[in-house]
This record gives sequence, structure tokens and C-alpha cells, in this order.
Amino acid sequence: MNSKQRAWGQFATPVDVADLLLGFCLRRPDDLLLDPGCGDGALLRRAAHWRAWLASGRPPPPTLYGVELDPTAAASAADLPGAVIEQANFFTLNPDDYPRFDAIVGNPPYTRAEWIDRLDVENQPSLFPANESPAEPPTTTPLLPRELGKTLSGRAGLYAFFLLHSLGFLREGGRLGFVVPNGWLDVAYGEGLKRFILDHFRVVAVVESAVERWFAAARVNTCLIILERTDEQGGSRWPSCSAATPTVAG
Repeated sequence: MNSKQRAWGQFATPVDVADLLLGFCLRRPDDLLLDPGCGDGALLRRAAHWRAWLASGRPPPPTLYGVELDPTAAASAADLPGAVIEQANFFTLNPDDYPRFDAIVGNPPYTRAEWIDRLDVENQPSLFPANESPAEPPTTTPLLPRELGKTLSGRAGLYAFFLLHSLGFLREGGRLGFVVPNGWLDVAYGEGLKRFILDHFRVVAVVESAVERWFAAARVNTCLIILERTDEQGGSRWPSCSAATPTVAG
């Protein structure tokens, strides 16, 4: 991993982690699936294998979509046959311009909260040269529309904004599965995000590894969060994620 990837919190998704997400979220071979920060397409490539298996030998329809800000990574993802890859800033996309997706999966960047308002939209891929990791965040133009931050604590990471903006792209009953840092689960600054989740989703599962980190190079511990969109409030509770609870809660 080079310093640019570390600075931007970019970590490749292991196959076993991808399989957990897809096992919960991709339920039919014709499900429309979106990865809103697809990188080089690792999750989408695994989803293509799952679709082929679910289709039982029949050619599955082209139902995989990805969005990626980095032009180099987006070009790599575009090599996946049958996938639609858009090189764009996900947070500027309007859900009304897209179909409603049956599944949204992702491994959003683990960008530190204090950097978010200073991320450069136009120059993100070249902001950190491979041999440079700045001690201070850059002072540049905002990556995120400011209205997205009204629901969240100032300490929320970029993953939380991905979750908020993904809601509008997901159909009622559709499932969302993200790899996220687990630090917000049992602390005060995560309360706003948890309230948002319970207002719009049923919590299907929260999966943590009690044995090892899924991302050895990451400086944060992660978990998988699996949600199902529902307009019925009060139908879900937030599972406890203390060390005494099972690995999967839901």
C-alpha cells in the first residue's frame, strides 16, 4: 500500500469480506446492484461471480453499477464486462437520475473526519503523490454538499456520508452492506448516525471479527453493517456490540 492509498483510507476488500456482504445483499441474479465508491471494481467483480451462481448457468442481465471518483481506478473497474462504471463524485449524483437499486454494497474510504471539508473534488487522485503523506489536511474545495452533514456529528467519517447519500438510491426492501470502522457503534458521536439508520432501515446484522482484523494495514478496526430499507419506523432496534455479544447481531 502506498502513502496515497493510506492517506485516502483506500483498502482493497478481501474476497471473504466481499462474500459476506454479497451473501446478505445480493439475493437474485437480476438484482440491480450499486457500489458507490467502487475503486478498481473488486466488489463488483465478486458480485459478477455471485450473479452467475444465482443464475444457475443462465446468462445474467447486466445489472452491476459502480461510481468512482479516481479516474485511474474507474478505468480499471470499467474492464468488468457488463458493468456500468461512472467516473464521478457520488455525492453530487441525484438519485432521481438513476433506477432504484435492489442492493448497495461498498467499502467506503476510511478518511478521517477532520479532513472531509477540505478534500479536493477536482484533484483528489493527484492530491497525495505516492511518496508523500502530509501531516496536515490540505486546504481545498469541499467534496461534500454541506446539507449532508446536518444529520451527523462533526467526528463522523466519510463512510457515514456514503450511507446517508445511498438511501435515496435504494428501493424499499433493498439491502445495503458496508464495511465501516466500528469506533462509532458504542460512543456518543455515533448517536446521530444510529438514529438515521433506525429511522430508515431495519438492522439485519452487524458482523465483527473477534479473532483478527480484516484489513491488516488499516489503523482502525472494522465491521460489516447490513441494513434493509423500510419506511416503517420502530421496527428495528440497535444491537449491542460490546465484547460480550455474539459476532453477528441483528
